[in-house]
Amino acid sequence: MKKKVVSTSYMKCILTVLVLITCYEQLLAQKQLKKECFEAEINSENVFTKIEIVPSFIGGSNTFKSYLNSSGGFGFLSNELLNKDSIYFDTARVRFIISKYGVMSNLSVTKCHSESYKKEVYQVIRGSACGWIPGNFSGRNINGWVQIDIYFQLKRCQDNSIQKTVSYKQYDYKTDD
Repeated sequence: MKKKVVSTSYMKCILTVLVLITCYEQLLAQKQLKKECFEAEINSENVFTKIEIVPSFIGGSNTFKSYLNSSGGFGFLSNELLNKDSIYFDTARVRFIISKYGVMSNLSVTKCHSESYKKEVYQVIRGSACGWIPGNFSGRNINGWVQIDIYFQLKRCQDNSIQKTVSYKQYDYKTDD
């Protein structure tokens, strides 16, 4: 009986790795197809907030969470965690447009306590620019706003190591059907 449990969990692990590799390959392929996935600013007059299918990260929410957790740049924030502190927490509200062509623009980061955290979140989200699928309304791609709160926590463990946790909440601009 235990062998089945081990082999099932092993297979789930292998499947998860394969899905992540496939998503990563899709990101690379999309990045190569698009010369530039990020524009500083576009006209936001024709950007929808109420849409049927919201812009989403390729591979879904778990892949986006994995991307946030694996994005290296947050390590320097461990300097923000002083020797006497056991926890550091910050939140960023991120807002940007994904065009009907999949290009990210008008990226803004607000509500941060730390300027270094704000800069790092900007770089991490900008680095994900090629990983977004446009929103959809009535069967056609449209320009759509994305708004996300990113929660970052550093926690000092009893052995003095530092544990990092990154999570997020994406706001839903879907229409009421």
